[in-house]
Amino acid sequence: MMWFLMALSPVQIYSEAQAAVNRLPQPAYVAFSFENEGYTFMQHHTTIAPRGELLRLLVRASDGAAVVVAFKDMAGEDIPHKVAGVVTTPNAWLIVSNVERLGDFPLADFGVRYPAPARPGFFEPAEPAPQPSPLRVIADVVAVAPPPYRIVDLGDTTIDARPVYHLGLDPIRDPAHNLLRQMWIDKTTFLPVRYVVVRTVEAPSEEYSYPVTVDSAEVDGRLVNVDADGESRVGRAKWRVFAISFPDSEPDWVFDAAQWPRHNGEQIPNLAPTRPTR
Repeated sequence: MMWFLMALSPVQIYSEAQAAVNRLPQPAYVAFSFENEGYTFMQHHTTIAPRGELLRLLVRASDGAAVVVAFKDMAGEDIPHKVAGVVTTPNAWLIVSNVERLGDFPLADFGVRYPAPARPGFFEPAEPAPQPSPLRVIADVVAVAPPPYRIVDLGDTTIDARPVYHLGLDPIRDPAHNLLRQMWIDKTTFLPVRYVVVRTVEAPSEEYSYPVTVDSAEVDGRLVNVDADGESRVGRAKWRVFAISFPDSEPDWVFDAAQWPRHNGEQIPNLAPTRPTR
């Protein structure tokens, strides 16, 4: 493209990052380990309750159904008898984690992928985003809507010695669903290296939002979020994702607890029954 002969505009950089992400395949399944090193404020910030979940998960990306084994509970205490369980609804995560829809986090793209998601994004409120009118597909040419942000160049920099573009993003509309506020984009691959996104939490008594810094990495040809760090008025979210793999297939019974008695004693593929290690 001719603009590579000159300085790219912020919109061109964002568009190239979108194209780079969309060239990567979307996995059908992801297996990973999750560690929480955050905390919750108690009694007007005078007391801190640490978070310490350590979990192993196998997730079906299409609907977010997951199998989870907890090695440490939310207080960071070891769980002596580790039993796998199936999670198909968000609130079920609260048994072993204070992070709802945890299984969606590694593959969250924060609206960078073109196709409309089947459900709200990981950090979004539960109500779906307003859908734009369908765009026509003519042969192999796809019409793509312009970015929903005002995008500015915040200056080139480096992350882990990698030259990156640094963009600022201000939503033009619907800020609850257009979550990006900053992006750092690899100058060679155009893949996002880091984001600042807004996370919305729907607590029982109220809804609140706060910024979270998310680092991503390319693993086996897929883009994966590997950690997140952000502080709100109720505490800190500090997550780490590791030991990541992408199984090609999984039996349907794995994600249906009602079928487990018929498979008693069978090992669940790609869900290691041992404690994750660093």
